[in-house]
Parts: sequence; C-alpha cells; structure tokens
Amino acid sequence: MTSDELRTTSSIASDLDFVAADVRSQANQASDSTRHSSFVIRHFSWVVFVIALGLYWGSTRPFGGTYSPVDAYYNLQSAAWLDGRLNIPNKPGMATWDLTRHERKWYVAFPPLPSILLLPEVALNGLEATDTIRLSVVLGALNVALVFATLQGVAQRGWTTLKTGDNLWLTVLFGLGTVHWYMALQGTVWFLAQVSAFTFLGLATVSALRTKSAWLTGALVAAAMLARPHVVLIMPFLLAIVWLQWAREARTVGAAVRWLAKAAVPVLAAVLALFAYNDARFGDWRDFGYLTQNVNDLLVDDLAEYGQFHPHFLSRNLKAMVWATPQVDDELGGSLWPDRWGMSLFLVTPPLLWLLGAVKRSWLVLGAWTAVGLILIPLLTYYNTGWWQFGYRFSLDFMLPIMVLLAVAVGRRVPLLMKVLIVVSIFINAWGAVWFAMITGRFG
Repeated sequence: MTSDELRTTSSIASDLDFVAADVRSQANQASDSTRHSSFVIRHFSWVVFVIALGLYWGSTRPFGGTYSPVDAYYNLQSAAWLDGRLNIPNKPGMATWDLTRHERKWYVAFPPLPSILLLPEVALNGLEATDTIRLSVVLGALNVALVFATLQGVAQRGWTTLKTGDNLWLTVLFGLGTVHWYMALQGTVWFLAQVSAFTFLGLATVSALRTKSAWLTGALVAAAMLARPHVVLIMPFLLAIVWLQWAREARTVGAAVRWLAKAAVPVLAAVLALFAYNDARFGDWRDFGYLTQNVNDLLVDDLAEYGQFHPHFLSRNLKAMVWATPQVDDELGGSLWPDRWGMSLFLVTPPLLWLLGAVKRSWLVLGAWTAVGLILIPLLTYYNTGWWQFGYRFSLDFMLPIMVLLAVAVGRRVPLLMKVLIVVSIFINAWGAVWFAMITGRFG
C-alpha cells in the first residue's frame, strides 16, 4: 500500500471515528432528552392533578360542598360488607331508586369497585363520616392528570406532534369542557361508577405507554371492569399503544395474541369475581340484578319488553349522543334548558368536531377508533340513555381514546378557533353543572 493510500485510509478511519462519536453523542443527548421528558411528564402531571383538585373542590362549594348523597349507595354497600352482609340496610324513608329488591332485601346491583375504594374510609371513620363526593373529586382530578400524561406520552413517542402547551389545552378541554367536570362533582352511584372506571382505564393507558406490561395493564383494565364491565372493549387501543413500542421485527400476530392472552388472565379473574358476586347475592351467577331494578316508571316498560340491551334503543341513544338539543323545561319556568335524556356531544363539547379529521393511517388511530366503536355497541343498545344527565354521560367510557384522536386530528398545534371553542365549552359545561344541581336539589 502506498503512502498516499495509507494517508487516505487513515483519513477515512478518522472521519468514521468522528461520525461514530457524533452518533454516540446524539444518541446520548436523545436518551437524556427522553429521560428529561419522562421526568417532566411525571412531575408536571402531579402539578396538573393539584390544580384540577383545587378547581374541582372549589366547584363543589356552590352546590353544598362534599358529603355522601342519599343515592350514593356505595358507602352503604361498604358498611354492609363490614357488617358481614351483601344487602344494604332497609331503613324507613331511604332512597331506593335503581336498587334491586331480592327476597325482601335491597341490593346495589352495580358492580362494586367504588365500594372497594370506600372500604378504608368507612372502616376508619364510620358510615356517617364517609364522603363519596370527596372520593369522586379526588378521582376526577386524577383523571385530568392521567389524560395529560397520556397526551404527553403519545407526543413524546412521536405519534402526535403537539407540544406541552397544546396538550395542556386539550387537558383543559377534558377537565372543564366535557361532561367529566359535572360528573366528578356528584358522588352518586351512577356517576361515581363512571369516574372510578375512567381512573383505572387512565392508569391502564399509562401502564401500556410506560411499561408495556400485559399483566399490569390487564389488571388495571380488570379493576375498571369492576365498575363498568364493558370497558374491557378498550383493549384494541391499549394493544395499539404497546404494538407501536415494539421493534418492527417483533410486531407479529403471534406477539399480539400472546400479549392479549396475558392481559386476559386478570380480566378473566374479574369476570369470575363478578359472577361469584352475582351468585352470592341472587343465587344465579348470570343475574347482575339489573332486570329487577327499581327503575323509573318511564323506563320500566321498555326494560320488561326488550331487556337491558336491544337494537330497539339505537335511535333513542343516537339522538341523545349526536343531535339532541336543549328543550323548554316547564319545571324551570319554561326557559330553554338541557334535555334531561341527554344532549349532543358536539353541542356540549364543540371541539369534538375536530374528530372528523382523525383519519390518519396509523395503528394508534386504528386502535383508538376500534375501541370507541366496540364500546359504543353496548352503549347504543342500552335501554336508557343515562338519563337525568347533562350531555351524554356515557361518553366518558370512551373519552380516553377520543382525547388521543383529537391530539392526532389537530396536527402540529391547537388552532386558535379550537382554543376559542374550548373556552366556549367551559362555559357550556359550567351552565350544565349549575342546571344539573338545580334539578337534583343541590342548588337554587
């Protein structure tokens, strides 16, 4: 080899060493950036939690503060368990709507997650001091933080292009511009079930983002099922999150099946626990107690004729979710107020119109829309719309993938028009919270 060739070879080697060093430097910077982003997400999520907790707690003050409403029921169930009973005590004058009568005893038909969460407070402080609204407010604030952590997590991985400020705008939309706000202030049996289910779905989503663990993610979904069993249908969304974090060569049908099989173990355990609970209460593992609930007279005929789920209810539920508008309410002086059967998602939260643009071809979008579609099947065929509500409260069951789809749809940043409509949504939902407090006797 000539001296010129040796110099050339040496120069190339030197250049390669320089490039390799530069690549290592960039990799280290990227790793540091990722660790920094993860640190910011974790710690700023707690800041979001504290702010949301203050706002939600303050929101209860005009409506009588925090306590346990007469139709909370879950606190009564916790106390009954501690007394060694499955039925709740039958006291003169007690509220009994949506309770189930079986062998001259009253039972809470709804799955028991909130009662499990309330057990420590009931055991330590007693039934009278237990506060279901306080629990709901804390869980509601945690939900807001989990939405922020989810939005930041998908952005950190490059699946959306929004910055922290834009994700905060969407977090504000969820916290104050959707039905979640007024629902978190109620503490009653129907709303506490949904708020607590969302908490564990949010934890499951963060688990899928950070750990990819099938066991942990499945266990958190299983916990959510102990409040709302059908939310197991969110699994395609969680699988998409995990799938995108696997190396490309690891993305196989077999790998997806194995992940789902592992996640299904705690899910199956939750199903068996619910069946056992049914059998212990009603002597039949298939009987959740819904068909014999003490429901409102306007619902009892439909429940008796068509059952709990039937295509007959599609049009009613679609109307409540998509195109229902405010109605003249004679009980409130003939003014225009929300329809108690439900009101369009797009009137209650106008920025949801951006979902029309969530059509990007990606596993995340496919998983999110699949989860939303699956969850809508039981909701749209259910015998009631979630009535005596503001907006469409059942939307909370699929709101987590919806928030991610919104982040995809808005593109590089939240546009000015959407920010204006987020502010409008806050006023709409404040109006809804006041109205709902009026018709339930907590305000005015």
